[in-house]
Amino acid sequence: MILLYLYRIVVFTVSAVSHYAALVALLWFGQVYGRSEGFLTGDYIYTLGDLAVLSAMLQGVVFLLIISPFGGLFQAGCMPVRRMSKREAEVLGPMLNDVMQGYKDKKPSCIKRIRLRIEDNTQSNAYAFGKNTIVLTSGFFREYRWRAQLIKGVIAHELGHLHHRDLWFCHYVAGAGGVFTLIYAAFTLASFLAIRVADIFLPFLIVALPVMMLQLAMSAVIYIVRLPETVLGALSVFLSRAQEYRADNLVAVIIGVKGMIEFLESVQRGECYTEVGFLTMKRRSHPPSELRLEKLYDHLGYQDLAAERRINLVMERAIKRKIGVKKAFSKGISRNYSGEENLTSYI
Repeated sequence: MILLYLYRIVVFTVSAVSHYAALVALLWFGQVYGRSEGFLTGDYIYTLGDLAVLSAMLQGVVFLLIISPFGGLFQAGCMPVRRMSKREAEVLGPMLNDVMQGYKDKKPSCIKRIRLRIEDNTQSNAYAFGKNTIVLTSGFFREYRWRAQLIKGVIAHELGHLHHRDLWFCHYVAGAGGVFTLIYAAFTLASFLAIRVADIFLPFLIVALPVMMLQLAMSAVIYIVRLPETVLGALSVFLSRAQEYRADNLVAVIIGVKGMIEFLESVQRGECYTEVGFLTMKRRSHPPSELRLEKLYDHLGYQDLAAERRINLVMERAIKRKIGVKKAFSKGISRNYSGEENLTSYI
């Protein structure tokens, strides 16, 4: 974990410094160009030190704005998610309450409230963003809606990412480059409006074209400025697996291992990874399901699940053989499970 935190510090520092240097250069170029074209006519000329202080103030204000609740609302507005319908809330609401109750009982309650949202997507997936938002896809809900423990396990896993602030890092890195993000957003909006006006009034195309060119130029500038951050960001997959193991462990602590084991076993049935290349297994953002299950099997709570599954298996065999459940249970325990310590083969 120390390596993970050091990596985050390096990425954030590189992002902040590169955006800061680019902002100083942009203000300096703007001053020089403005004076050469006659836009700026004042007597006072900003020195490099003045521009450096102004850039630091702008970057600091925008950073605080982006990591504030207002920035969280802006981020949520950019995500393809919606509120739960009444039908979805009736199913998922009690599950979320159970997870949050376990979280408050077992862990210091860093997160007071979780917002559960739905993404209309046929794929079965779940993720979290911001500081307190968990998203389930509609495909996930349709596939697993009758498996309460499994859904609780997935919600608790995403809560683990929020609890350990795995996503705050991305939020802070985005905040470090927030000034350029806002500038690009302004050019994008201006370009959109100019094109719409030009569709109605063709001569306005004279104005729309320069605006579109400025948007493209700003896009190229942002790409160059964020290149070091992008290169370092590509290394995150080598460290992200530790985050998954840590989130799985939180699931086991607050609600037990059953739900997460059920989900990983479901995923494992369709898991296929055949990519060939340099460090191919190290470039997986998530650990293989079998290795995640291995750690959950070592958790203390697994013994209760193993005993439950052991009983259910014996009863299932009794039903199939059409003999007395009590008799089959006693026979099954003595024949198949007596003295067994490794129960992995039976689950």
